[in-house]
Amino acid sequence: SRELMGLMPDGPTLEQLLSSLAMVIQSERKKRSWSQLELSNRAGLDRAYISGLENGKQNPTIEVVLKLAKAFDLKLDELLKDPS
Repeated sequence: SRELMGLMPDGPTLEQLLSSLAMVIQSERKKRSWSQLELSNRAGLDRAYISGLENGKQNPTIEVVLKLAKAFDLKLDELLKDPS
């Protein structure tokens, strides 16, 4: 599956990818001065789920990532960027 996603065998782990996504979500939310509740309302997601995403505890589906990108008015690749 790592090859299908274009990931090298020694590339980032799932935990590292989720951590990167968590940092981007939190950064984008704070940039807009939104609470987790406001983001959850804009994305149509539960506030507790947003918290789990920001803490790297949730493994979101493509649908969730698309909802977040739309809520932030970002392209998918902008949301999935490496924050470093």
